[in-house]
Amino acid sequence: MAGSEIDGRRVVVVSAAGLWRWRFRGGAGASAFTALWGAIFDWLATEHADERAVVPADGLVREGDSLRWRRGAYTDSVATVALTRRGGAGRADSVVVRFPAGAAVAATAPIPAGVYDGRVRGGRVTVVVNASAEWLPRRPTVTATRRSGAAIADLTPRLRAFGWAYAAVILALSGEWILRRRLGLR
Repeated sequence: MAGSEIDGRRVVVVSAAGLWRWRFRGGAGASAFTALWGAIFDWLATEHADERAVVPADGLVREGDSLRWRRGAYTDSVATVALTRRGGAGRADSVVVRFPAGAAVAATAPIPAGVYDGRVRGGRVTVVVNASAEWLPRRPTVTATRRSGAAIADLTPRLRAFGWAYAAVILALSGEWILRRRLGLR
């Protein structure tokens, strides 16, 4: 059995077979099975603390929306993020994040659309700011329709809308069942 962390994810590889038999034997084997798998699940379920001072709180940020930051491993009320725009001039802008007393999330001023790499105490962050919502294509809406000679597919009646169709199916199946019983085909 081997356990390790790969790219921040915990992985356990158990290269054994037949461990389930331990549980069914009872006694010391059952206790060993419970202890082994309990320890594995405890290790997998433990929280892996983020060592960065702040991390972006939202996965999706639109241009014009304020950036929300979540407090990381440090308990400082002020954190500084040095943001550099990818493909830009390489100039780093500093964003100061101030957390109110007892708050885990703080907001800063909006930044223009783009992909930003940031350096914070304890590591790096990436912030992606998408174009504002007004530039997104909207779904077309129909205000008035004019029907030509063809029927619109959504307005045609469906068979399941008629109760007599269900009654006809039930009568046909019941009649077939009665006929088989009378002929001796059970």
